[in-house]
Amino acid sequence: MLSRKRSGPGRSPCAMNAPSITAVTTSPGMPNASIGTIDAALGAAQAAEELVGAGTEDFMARLRELAAVDVLKAYRQHAERIRDDEIVRAQRLLANGGSPEEALAQLARGLTNKLLHAPSVQLKKLSAEGRVEALGIVQELFALDTLDKA
Repeated sequence: MLSRKRSGPGRSPCAMNAPSITAVTTSPGMPNASIGTIDAALGAAQAAEELVGAGTEDFMARLRELAAVDVLKAYRQHAERIRDDEIVRAQRLLANGGSPEEALAQLARGLTNKLLHAPSVQLKKLSAEGRVEALGIVQELFALDTLDKA
């Protein structure tokens, strides 16, 4: 007779409702199963469970990644608006007789200042509120610890 275990620690969420074979005993009137066959079936079932678990974890990670898409899209659009505004300013400077070097320097300075302004203000605000974990997140986000080593 087969006994089944429905859930337990270490089981994947998808496999929680799938039975797994935990013990084999014989009953009168039931043919004896080969231990090798049972071991092979148990091994295959465990391998399948692990495969489903790994697939589930991968799927959930990809699903969580999708949550960032809207934020990244909005940030890109914001940066593109800033870029477009700064290009117009640089072109205006050139049209008014400014040198290409001056226009390029103004463009670079304007992009840098405007892209960094809002995050700098927000980071200071978060830090002042005691939300210092934001500092570590920003360091990780911009890979600042690896930049220092370069």
